Amino acid sequence: MFLALNEMKHAKLRYGLILGLLFLIAYLMFFLTGLAFGLMQDNRAAIDKWEADTIILNKESNDLLSASNFSLETANEVKADKKAELSQMASSAWSIKNPTDDDKEKVSLFGIDRASFLAPNIVEGRLFENDNEVVLAQSIAQDNRFKIGDDLHLAGTDKTLKIVGYTDEAMFSVAPVAYMSQKAFNTVKFGNEGTKSITRFL
Repeated sequence: MFLALNEMKHAKLRYGLILGLLFLIAYLMFFLTGLAFGLMQDNRAAIDKWEADTIILNKESNDLLSASNFSLETANEVKADKKAELSQMASSAWSIKNPTDDDKEKVSLFGIDRASFLAPNIVEGRLFENDNEVVLAQSIAQDNRFKIGDDLHLAGTDKTLKIVGYTDEAMFSVAPVAYMSQKAFNTVKFGNEGTKSITRFL
């Protein structure tokens, strides 16, 4: 120990560089840990808000929410005190006419029953009341785009939805969530209202 201390006193620059390198490595790990935690939150924040005990997915979905599809008949076989239906898909959205790529935002569409426990808390505006209205994650309301009262346009469909409210902490797959009725979701995804694509949550 005595020799080691003497060596450090004798070669202050060398050991100072080593300590500086260790400090920079520790700072880098701290930075990467914070970044990873932030990405994790953006990937699952909307799911955490459900406080669901169980999520039922199609066995062939490979644990991917977007890949899970099953019929209403199968869904009705689920026995639980409290359950809710969810449809989900990724899309892009814009709120102005003739948008450029910069005007479009990646969104995750959630089709839900407004009376279920999946309904988001509202921080501004109100919850959707019909099949032509949508609630957006508050984080998407920026640069005077996606304002309450604006029309929301979605890729792959001519259907437009009116933005009526904002909710907080609604991110899924690192994209803000747009909540709408199941009927509106089916129209957006399939072009009609008769087809169902549902994932069950308990």
